[in-house]
Amino acid sequence: MQEQNMAKDLPLLKFAAKSSKLLEKYAPWKPRCYNRALTIKQLLEKRNIHTQMHIGFRKKDGAFDGHAWITYQDKVLTGNLPKLHTFAEFNFAKAEIKNRD
Repeated sequence: MQEQNMAKDLPLLKFAAKSSKLLEKYAPWKPRCYNRALTIKQLLEKRNIHTQMHIGFRKKDGAFDGHAWITYQDKVLTGNLPKLHTFAEFNFAKAEIKNRD
């Protein structure tokens, strides 16, 4: 079933990945990974293509570095970096929000 969905969704997935790269290249501003990932996720959701958005953090050169990317059936669709595995993914389901009052 997953392979059938992927075959059906493949043209739109390729279009979304290509659009993300074109946006980065031709936009008059420097689009951030979070904005690109969120935009692609929302566009695909409107076409009933369900993706996962990931946000991860790592320490690089003594400072925190964050990154966002989109996966479809465990394959990176947008936001792939050479050392993507070095980002520790933030788990929103386990996150605890504390009120500072």
